Amino acid sequence: MASRIATVLFLTLLSSACGSRQPSPAPEGTDAIEFPDTLVAPESLDVVVPEPGAMPIAVGYTGRGRQVLDINRGAEPSTPGEMSVIDGVLYLTARTADSGLEVFAMSDGRVRLLHDVLPGEPETLPARYTGFRGKVLFTAIRDSLGRELWESDGTDYRLVTDLYPGPTSSRPDEFAVLGDQFLFRATTPETGYELFRYDGRTVTLVADIEPGTGSSDPSEVTAFGNGLCFSAIRSTTGAELYCYDGRTVTLAADINPGTAGSSPSHLFVFGDRLYFSAFTPATGVELYAWDGRQARLVADIRRGPEGSVPQGFGEWNGALYFSADDGVRGAELWRLDASGASLVADIHPGPEPSLPYGFVAIGDRLVFGANDGTTGIEPWSIEPDGSVRRLGDLLDGIGNSDPRHFAHVGDAVVFSARADGLGREPHMLRNGVLSVVDDLNPGEAGSNPQDFIRIGDRWCFPATLADLGRELVCYRVPGS
Repeated sequence: MASRIATVLFLTLLSSACGSRQPSPAPEGTDAIEFPDTLVAPESLDVVVPEPGAMPIAVGYTGRGRQVLDINRGAEPSTPGEMSVIDGVLYLTARTADSGLEVFAMSDGRVRLLHDVLPGEPETLPARYTGFRGKVLFTAIRDSLGRELWESDGTDYRLVTDLYPGPTSSRPDEFAVLGDQFLFRATTPETGYELFRYDGRTVTLVADIEPGTGSSDPSEVTAFGNGLCFSAIRSTTGAELYCYDGRTVTLAADINPGTAGSSPSHLFVFGDRLYFSAFTPATGVELYAWDGRQARLVADIRRGPEGSVPQGFGEWNGALYFSADDGVRGAELWRLDASGASLVADIHPGPEPSLPYGFVAIGDRLVFGANDGTTGIEPWSIEPDGSVRRLGDLLDGIGNSDPRHFAHVGDAVVFSARADGLGREPHMLRNGVLSVVDDLNPGEAGSNPQDFIRIGDRWCFPATLADLGRELVCYRVPGS
């Protein structure tokens, strides 16, 4: 009861501190509301005693302060999102009653409105903040322009170009930086969806891969070596792997000759190779690698045309980890190292899949989510001794704690999950101990934290609080 009273008291004080809503000029920023350094575990939580061999679960997170940034003062949410850290500043999209959804920036624990791209008009929904040559590029919507590319120097902002003239959007996305070039996918009436570049002055077409008004629709643009590689579609080849060296776009590999294409996906750089899944009629979807000269089949895990569909790649201890289905065990945990591809563990014994996902390395452990068929979807890890074990049954029985948004922060892994007596709340694995970070929104609804990101000595994320709505919550980085 004491912790519940403390929660109510805090929210009462917070409401008093915020007062009535007032316009917030950009230079003044948003007040940072500090919390005590020691967080008391909610009374409704019980310490979970795991089965023998599993890690202990501590309830509560002590020794660090909590900070809530109530960007949209009062009970209405600011709904922060699209977060990106560039040169020590957290750029994000958020809403206030005065601005609508606009460009905000956080530094030194304070948030301020950076740009109101369309003052007094409907929300501009800025997105995809990316640093380039000392500036920040992003997309935003204006009724007369649609969604186009914009640029900020931290003080002022400007439209880079109205690539698709008039109110129709060019929809820039797939951002990447290559040396002194900013690359992105966009559409125009003349080219369809193709790859464009910006040099700080002008925007030009990189290549009309599918000539004319048709679209090559470049996707999964990934830095590799001294260039970029991506999947693109041409009517003569279908979807195949293309690469750009800063001057020219070339077809890197026609893995499935003809017009059907191999549809490369899940591009991931490991060592000196680019790994991806690709299709041929003979093998189905299997694991391929591109070394800058040629593409080759790395492993035919499921013999025949069905394919093992490798995906969810993650790197740890000199090996590539992923999910794949060999046709016998379902989608399970696999590894690729110098000796080849091999099954790590059949987490859900038998033909049913455990569907491992979300691989994040932390020191001598690899953390991920999986379903063993008995406890539901829970957090798992590969231990320092190579064993695979469930970190805990956060939601007792077959119910799924459904861990999501795994992120490496300081010397810990943080993620969102449900637990007994809780809704979806932030969790942490640190020094071998799994803990509930906080019960930010007591009850079954939970605070639904996501998109964990580090900025300096803080890690932050959007979360829903009972009396504030969805706002930005931050903690000190563990180990900092």
